[in-house]
Amino acid sequence: MLYPIAIIQQDGQFHGRLPDLPDIEVTGDTMANTIEQARTQVIAHLQDLAENDDPLPQGSDVATHLTSGNYAGWTWAIVSIGASRIVGEEVTVSVDFPERLLKKVMAHLKDKDMTVENFIVKLLKEAIQSDK
Repeated sequence: MLYPIAIIQQDGQFHGRLPDLPDIEVTGDTMANTIEQARTQVIAHLQDLAENDDPLPQGSDVATHLTSGNYAGWTWAIVSIGASRIVGEEVTVSVDFPERLLKKVMAHLKDKDMTVENFIVKLLKEAIQSDK
């Protein structure tokens, strides 16, 4: 996942903003320090979202912001975060269940935009939430 960060130097400090994550603003002594602080805050923010099963925002292309007057004179960098660091690596699990049940599940999902795998994950998440 790539998130553009706009950085400007003012009063001897580097100030960074992430247009795709407007709640994150950072200040550092150097540009590198500012980018690293932004990366740390982005990771924490995305982990909070993932923990609550909220969707993770996608980063936009820097070019979409270059035409905006909001960041005239700012320098751009990219904060790169590996998705697996946030949501974890995918693990394959094999489950055996009766063919009759699979047919019922497939019929249930016929008009829904959901795979059997996504359906099972959704049910597991709901079961875990109901235990809390």
